[in-house]
Amino acid sequence: MVCIGINERPQILRNKNGYARSAYEREIEVSRNMMMDLDIRSKNVSKEHLAQVELFFKQSDQYFLDQNLQPPTQAFTGRGYHLLFAYPSVKVAEHPTIAQQQKMFTEQFKSSYKRELDNLEVRVDSTFDLRRMTKIYGTAKPSVGVVSTFYGKKRKEDNALKEYLLNLKVSEQNLEHRVVQQNNNLPQLFTALLERDVRLQELWRGEGKTDGSDISRSGFDFSLIKYLLHNGMITDIKILSDILTHRPNGAVQGSGKGEAYIKHTIANAIKS
Repeated sequence: MVCIGINERPQILRNKNGYARSAYEREIEVSRNMMMDLDIRSKNVSKEHLAQVELFFKQSDQYFLDQNLQPPTQAFTGRGYHLLFAYPSVKVAEHPTIAQQQKMFTEQFKSSYKRELDNLEVRVDSTFDLRRMTKIYGTAKPSVGVVSTFYGKKRKEDNALKEYLLNLKVSEQNLEHRVVQQNNNLPQLFTALLERDVRLQELWRGEGKTDGSDISRSGFDFSLIKYLLHNGMITDIKILSDILTHRPNGAVQGSGKGEAYIKHTIANAIKS
């Protein structure tokens, strides 16, 4: 399987030992592309079902045209579709909320077609990351074979889309959430989960407990780690330690707790 980042890395990046590493989101200097990832939830996808989804795409093109935007280019992924958008370069340093604006753009589309998407059993991926990788269409996926198809033509930038995105107003709450992720050097696996899991976002912020359980800093630290472990999201002790270390309102940042506290919290979460 061959993958590519939808936005270029500024260079080949390496860790302190000289090994190649993935980029941090803050290292993406220019955003030029975005995509909507639509997955069909049905286990057995028939040709008739795919035809209905593709008919929906033809109808939904009018949604973008009504806003004076180019309809997206379409790619088939085997179990769903990618809708691809291109626009002139946006310097991330000058527009640090561009990823969140992309998310808002997609949420608007999802809201407009919620009933149709539900009827078609299509889920729109709400994860937006400037480092987003995608399989190069036509290359093989392990154990599956070549199942993806690119229906598009030459990449064509849409200046109207760039202006539309940059004019979307990001709420203070969402902006704070993005800044937390970008500034704290959180593990990439965790930031990806945090983007798409609402319950995880609540625990990270120290919110959402209505059952009378411990709402102290350490109480939310414990619940956060337990949630990650019990759902099989993250089991690596080092990553869990980094999460507790960087949680803005956690006991490490807020109360000065140290390594012994981190080990104790993780151990208790594992035992529970």
